[in-house]
Amino acid sequence: MGVNAHHQLYHEAKTWLEFNHRVGGIIVVTLAGLTWLELREVRPSLLIRLSWPSCLMLLGGYNLLWSDKPAWPIGPSGLVDSLSNSESCNIKFWPSSC
Repeated sequence: MGVNAHHQLYHEAKTWLEFNHRVGGIIVVTLAGLTWLELREVRPSLLIRLSWPSCLMLLGGYNLLWSDKPAWPIGPSGLVDSLSNSESCNIKFWPSSC
């Protein structure tokens, strides 16, 4: 593998990581906004209370599916291959180990 290919892979991985962090950051900022609205007792508070678990489930689902680009479900590896790979399993299910 040449230097150019290595540099290209590094750039792709860095871009993917930055994108994932930005999506997670948007959800965290949304949660902060919901907390602020709840503390100010803005109505409808039921909607705010239901939005919290929805945001957390969205963040967890996003991380489970999109956290590891070469692994299942978006990468070329199948489900069994991804779960048998300790690095991929650690990324998706940390701190549990497979």
